[in-house]
Amino acid sequence: MKYKIFISAILLIFMEISFLHAQDKYLKGYIVKKNNDTINCYIKKASVLDMESAVTVKNKADDTKFTVYKPNQLYGFQTENFGYFTSKSFRYRRVNDIMKTGNLADKEVAVYHEITAFLQILVKGQVTLYSFIDPKQKKHFYLEKDTVFKELYVKKKFASKIEQNRTVTGLVVQKNYIGILLTLFNDCPKIKNNIANTDLTENSLIKITNLYNKCKNPEKYNANKIHKTKKVLIEKSVFAGIISNQIKITGVGHDWAFRSQHEIPLNYTGGININFIFPELSYNFSLNTGVSYYFTPYKLQYDTIINSVNYHYEGDISTHYLKFPILIKYSFNKYKINPYFFVGTFLNKIFGCKNILTIHKFNDFKDVTEGKMFFSYIDGTTGKEKSTLRSFENGYSLGFGLKYKISDKLLMYSEFKYDKGTGFSSLSTFGTKSEFMSIVAGIEF
Repeated sequence: MKYKIFISAILLIFMEISFLHAQDKYLKGYIVKKNNDTINCYIKKASVLDMESAVTVKNKADDTKFTVYKPNQLYGFQTENFGYFTSKSFRYRRVNDIMKTGNLADKEVAVYHEITAFLQILVKGQVTLYSFIDPKQKKHFYLEKDTVFKELYVKKKFASKIEQNRTVTGLVVQKNYIGILLTLFNDCPKIKNNIANTDLTENSLIKITNLYNKCKNPEKYNANKIHKTKKVLIEKSVFAGIISNQIKITGVGHDWAFRSQHEIPLNYTGGININFIFPELSYNFSLNTGVSYYFTPYKLQYDTIINSVNYHYEGDISTHYLKFPILIKYSFNKYKINPYFFVGTFLNKIFGCKNILTIHKFNDFKDVTEGKMFFSYIDGTTGKEKSTLRSFENGYSLGFGLKYKISDKLLMYSEFKYDKGTGFSSLSTFGTKSEFMSIVAGIEF
């Protein structure tokens, strides 16, 4: 059974269409053209990863027409969540390999690429700090002071050293950026110790650059600080589609034993997703919620003993329910292919079931079909039919997926999800547990 569900991932045909609101995809901001005109507009929130190579602009958030500007067409632009980007021609360092040279120390092979792109300004002042993400999604940092524009980087190599009378070879990281910081910040000796403890990370470099600018020109320091109004970003989408999953339900109650396991080739689903991104924390983390509708047909079996007689129940069940998830999602920023993981909790609301059971009586090893029954009853007050199944289930979800960027507007993705809960499609007299393994694949735009 475990192998079948993975095979079904290959054979699965599924389409999910996601309509993102224009207001969610575009942020307020402005652009500065080469003629120094400043134009207020809405800038596409494609993420910082896409803003390096081009920027998409609309006059209004709900406009259907848009304009794409390349770095050589603008001086820069600013949005309310990402800060200011400026256009520059520069080169970035890319490491291709670590070559082995026999008995000599292994060394890094670096290639420099010339490019014109948008750089994000992290700190502005006597020394300005920039960041840039290359086509392979590696982040680079640059310092600019007067006429000097330098990239901050580390070198990696294999080297040998003597430890406890034996030679040990390992990867050595040389912090070349520390030497660059010491050189550019040498006219402020009091921050020398701070430089030695600086990491090659955005927050650490922002901190040391701010210390230097405050040291050299405290009057202008506050005026030159970059203030970003990093609000919570909200993405909304509507989806519908088909998934393949496997369900396993078990439970016990009194002298009853309950079990059901069934692979469901097609499971119809649809709903609304709401994704919250917290820039102050990280653009990689997000909180996902919404509501999903599921139609789940599956097989059910359980056994009971009444007056020393064994009864075996088999049936077909069709269940309709709504799922309300709350998930924490982490996405890796890779080139075109973006893997992600998620974990969280959910609440299911079961609102419709059609259940027919065939009862088999085992007496003297004979299988006798006694009849059929529904998991429902007639309410004496309202006269309406009600299900004896539990109406709510809570549990947890975890899983992983991949998104592949086909174009600026089109994504393909696949996802594996495991749900475990209590009370799903279960008789009220049972304490049950359910397990879902689902595979989803689709497109998004």
